[in-house]
Amino acid sequence: MWPLVIRQLGSHPMSLFPRFGLVGCIVLFCTLASVVSKIRLLNGGNIMPSSRVVTVQPALIGNTTMIVAKTPATKASTTDWSRYRLGDFILKSTGPSIGSGFHNTMAYEYALEIDKQSNGTLVKKNAIGQILRPKKFVAGVFCDIVKKHGIEQQQSNELSGENLSSSLLPRPGDIVVHLRLGDVLDRQMLWEETEDAFNYGLSIVPSQIRNMLNVNTTAGWWSYAKSKCYYEMLFKKLKEAKTVAAKQPQPPEDEDEKRVIIVGSVIHNLSSAANNISFQYTKLVQQFFVDHGYEVIMRMDGLPDNDMVWMSHAAVFVAAGGRFSEVASECVKYFGGLVFDRLDEPCLNAPRPNIAMKEYSWEKDGWHGKDKWSGNKNYPPEDTIW
Repeated sequence: MWPLVIRQLGSHPMSLFPRFGLVGCIVLFCTLASVVSKIRLLNGGNIMPSSRVVTVQPALIGNTTMIVAKTPATKASTTDWSRYRLGDFILKSTGPSIGSGFHNTMAYEYALEIDKQSNGTLVKKNAIGQILRPKKFVAGVFCDIVKKHGIEQQQSNELSGENLSSSLLPRPGDIVVHLRLGDVLDRQMLWEETEDAFNYGLSIVPSQIRNMLNVNTTAGWWSYAKSKCYYEMLFKKLKEAKTVAAKQPQPPEDEDEKRVIIVGSVIHNLSSAANNISFQYTKLVQQFFVDHGYEVIMRMDGLPDNDMVWMSHAAVFVAAGGRFSEVASECVKYFGGLVFDRLDEPCLNAPRPNIAMKEYSWEKDGWHGKDKWSGNKNYPPEDTIW
């Protein structure tokens, strides 16, 4: 019966009256309204599953393996992960409140624990005593929660992919690279500029607007997505770190094993934009490490809490931009790992590349700081206005 009803509703809804009568149609419409309401609840308010939460499945290049991180159904059905802001919740004392929809997350678990340990002094509460947000980030408290979840993941040992576990933690020799995908890239960056953004990074962005905000008070993509220059600096820093480590007694290593684990998710996306730019950017980073002789493993589209646990246990962690990476970095250091961030500082003074400049996304975003962007396209060394 239901397929018939749905077809007729879509084409000739009045034709249902002769078949079911007035009372029958009232019951029918009430039932359908109830079903739609439940579907909305399960999908964060949308009738259809959100198109913005699209699994990034880059083509596997060279020596690459894909791990599809498992998503617990119970969490997926009750939490709107596209609105979950773990880094903002626990790092920004004046940031967004942790709403009731996020009470099964690590952000709220941290808020409860910091409330308990500080006797309420380190959390902000509303008039009836409900926790809104932490006032302070205490790395040891949060990272101990991460450690507990890491032990649980190890014990669950759920296998996926080619007998690789999405829940097992990184190996000691792995380089874990976090990519900030989703909202910033897919809302701000143009498809045509993605390759230039990776190849040239900040050098295609006028120096005056690099630290400005756009009309939506959001920082530019260059604050989050890292460029080839950034990852080339990683190799330099890794070489320096190995030189220092070589002076200390070390256990034997398998010199042939060079693994990069790329972790990213497009769940973090409030807009209706497709994830094509995230896909393209991921492919460029993937190709970069393959070209440098690494086995690349893609760990894509896990839940934010699971990714936080996984990345925090890296022996070597390469941060992206944003507070999520910042929190993971704190836990990596807390567990004794090595963090590489702010690698793009030497890239800041790179001159404008000798390429045909396109109409880039930042051209029309209304950038402002203390003053509005002058519109002058200045690049280092800034003796020329383009």
